Amino acid sequence: MIVKERLDEIFNSSYRLIQEDLSELLGKRLNLAEPQSELLSKKEYLEGLDSKMIISTIKLEGVAKDEGFLLVALRDGISIGGTLLMFPEDELSDALTNENYDEELEDAYGEVANIIAGSFTTTFKEEFKEDIRFVRTEQETFIPVEVELSEATPFPDRIYYAVRAPMGLDTEQLGNLYCILPAAFFGLVEEEKLEGEASEPVDAALEATGEQLQLTKILILTNDEKEAEFIGSVLTGSGIGVKMLGFRELQAESIPEGISCIFLVMKEVSEHGFGVAIRVNALAPNIPLVAAAPGWTKPLVMQAVRYGVGDIMLTPADMGEVRKKADRYIGG
Repeated sequence: MIVKERLDEIFNSSYRLIQEDLSELLGKRLNLAEPQSELLSKKEYLEGLDSKMIISTIKLEGVAKDEGFLLVALRDGISIGGTLLMFPEDELSDALTNENYDEELEDAYGEVANIIAGSFTTTFKEEFKEDIRFVRTEQETFIPVEVELSEATPFPDRIYYAVRAPMGLDTEQLGNLYCILPAAFFGLVEEEKLEGEASEPVDAALEATGEQLQLTKILILTNDEKEAEFIGSVLTGSGIGVKMLGFRELQAESIPEGISCIFLVMKEVSEHGFGVAIRVNALAPNIPLVAAAPGWTKPLVMQAVRYGVGDIMLTPADMGEVRKKADRYIGG
């Protein structure tokens, strides 16, 4: 069991890290005020919301399994996502006026939510006595006044440890960054377990996939399928086990145990790719990260290094260069 005061301290640290990580990602200063927390029911929590919201599910994985949620106002998600995408001022203004949260903005804000979840994981690893991973999965929008309390969506009716902190982006004042986590997960309240609730041990699943994961030595993350397939074919032809994922498929549990290196293969050097690099560094800080893309310049290389990239490869790559990079981290 953990007392609420200690949990408050950990989330204060988490929000400070989120402020730094997102400021670096967005290229603008994201300011977060000191977070405030309280224990709230679903009804009490919804009563404090007055605008359309974006909600991201956060899987909690550790000695037990559960789900929490990250929330921001829709307009704030558009502002943050548009900043990441470097929208011109007039384009961002139009998106805000029309509340146009399209697929591009949804993907961009999803990357931001990934970074936030990674910041939580990093802080809890350093300050909490038990290892807990925060993994962002799906997201959706909802209107608070339309939510039925008896329904499990957009989140179940439970007692939550609810944290909020007002945000600002440079001089622009935004709303709150909210995080709600089941209070019972941290022992703050007692809660009767429901049959079938997601709290089952993962040992069996790990045993079933363990042999396959041990054979995988390089993970390829990509939004350039053609180049990634070429690199993968070179590696597998050299007897190296490879797993390939798209950017949006990256989750903590998708990183195989025992890998030697991660290749980040990008169509072009972009803030989107750097956001994935930050996410990788948060989830797997000790695994070397090689960024592959066309058009590298010295400033871009320096920027990549700040985001956790340890090595650069120019694409389209040739077979010799791919093998050279692999040998550097695996050994030939």
